[in-house]
Amino acid sequence: MTEYLFIVRGTDVDQPFIPGSCGPVSPGTEVKVVDITTGAMLGPDTDGEICVRGNKMFAGYLNNEKAYREAFDGEGWYRTGDIGRYDGRENIYITDRLKEVIRIGIGNTYINISPVEIESYVLTHPAVEETAVVGVNNKAGTHWPRAYVMLKHGCHVSAEEIENFVSDTLAQTKHLKGGVVFVDSIKRIGMGKVDRKYYRALVSDEIID
Repeated sequence: MTEYLFIVRGTDVDQPFIPGSCGPVSPGTEVKVVDITTGAMLGPDTDGEICVRGNKMFAGYLNNEKAYREAFDGEGWYRTGDIGRYDGRENIYITDRLKEVIRIGIGNTYINISPVEIESYVLTHPAVEETAVVGVNNKAGTHWPRAYVMLKHGCHVSAEEIENFVSDTLAQTKHLKGGVVFVDSIKRIGMGKVDRKYYRALVSDEIID
């Protein structure tokens, strides 16, 4: 990120490496995590949008006051667009991008769901090797989650079983109402990240109930 210099610093040499962590918050930097739907501040170990402020912030966007206003709240917090969390020792974890969230309709309102939340659970199924979750357009103008699933070699399972596996545990907003599609491989980009642009393109012309 170019808007802020060094949100995190390297892990101290006398501290153990924490898998998945970007490191602790750098000196002179404040970090908060907020709910991606309500904007409410969240506590440790809860995913939301990471916001920062401090003495290493950029001055602004050249000739683009609108972008600047959209990027900051009234208290000087910069919205990074990253989804993540912090732990009790202020180590930062980034799990997704805000632009990748799936907008789920609930009555007359909606909430935003990170596909990583659903993917992480689908991966706990003993037959699943890899998965990618994407939002499919529905007739209500929001989305339903769909899982593209690569099974482990020699495993056989139905789409319905995967759907039930998710619905038996996760909240209704995370149910795979967009279905399950079995694939031979999951398309990825640099750093092993799911190529969400590819999967969004696959479903861009679909509208489901």
